[in-house]
Amino acid sequence: TQSTWGHWYGYDIKMDWHQLYDFDAQLSQVEEHNPKDITKHEDLFQKIILAVKQSENAKLLAASLIPKHIGFFPNLAETAIDAQFDLCEQSDKRIRHAAISNLPLICRNHKQSVFRISDALAQLLRVDDPQEQHVNDALLVVFGYFPADAVAGVAHQIVTTPHDLLRQVIVNFLHDKIIPSGLITQSTAINSISATSVEKTLAKMQPAESKKFIHIIQSLRLLNADSDTNSQQLVEVIIRHANLPEPINPVTAHDVLRKYSDCLQMVTPFVKSHNRLISYMFTHMLPLIREIPNQHHSNFLKTASQVAELSSGDDARAALPSLMALFNEHAQPVATNQNIAS
Repeated sequence: TQSTWGHWYGYDIKMDWHQLYDFDAQLSQVEEHNPKDITKHEDLFQKIILAVKQSENAKLLAASLIPKHIGFFPNLAETAIDAQFDLCEQSDKRIRHAAISNLPLICRNHKQSVFRISDALAQLLRVDDPQEQHVNDALLVVFGYFPADAVAGVAHQIVTTPHDLLRQVIVNFLHDKIIPSGLITQSTAINSISATSVEKTLAKMQPAESKKFIHIIQSLRLLNADSDTNSQQLVEVIIRHANLPEPINPVTAHDVLRKYSDCLQMVTPFVKSHNRLISYMFTHMLPLIREIPNQHHSNFLKTASQVAELSSGDDARAALPSLMALFNEHAQPVATNQNIAS
């Protein structure tokens, strides 16, 4: 969030921090009684912005006054946000906390800034510093105001950050806090990421994080899954990411089964059937069932039953006798003959 605005508008100006109270009072008076004349007082807001380069007391006041008045000065909004971000990086915790806690007010008064501010707040998330809880709190407030724009900003960090730990923290934040909150509904149109960016991001992730990420994409509508093209592209990305081997080494068959099950779980919300996964099960996995240790048979049969339920063509009918024999041999409460026969 580093800015380069520092030499803007009389950088070396000096002021008594008490003057900020007067600037605030004058602006509040005009905003309340003569808002049409507010542009005549732009210099007062400029001076509030410049307080970011003044004393500690001036910075502390500016942290609340910039968000308060920004909505009346759209031409200065980008500069004002840069200044607020500078305050978010101050070593003085009082200033930093005040600046971060007031970021949601900027969003409320200047909606166009929601994406940028939620993106910046996502960068400030920390997993190991309980004193920085105000970052989580501020981000949750932004989500309460404008959930779609906030999700888009935070998701942008997931697919662009080069830092694995930060990406994991952001994924957990969306997965554990935003999805259960119900702030994003099925009518919320977000569609902020592409299948290409998903593929690049999945390549950096471990299996557990990948599953959370796909769940986030589905639950928070980050990709337009109503589009058949987008859904198909995403499914192909997930399958490529699974990197299922052909042929399968019997020694590693259980690990392949785990990867296959994860892959099946991730693609199922986006398609009712997928010939490639169905064919893989019947062509490559089913012939190995008797080479897999008995303790893994129940997992195999559970997965096979799920695939069979997705199947309606020749593949399923051809595999049915083998599957029925296995179910009869290993009677488990993981599926029923009726499920397979259907």
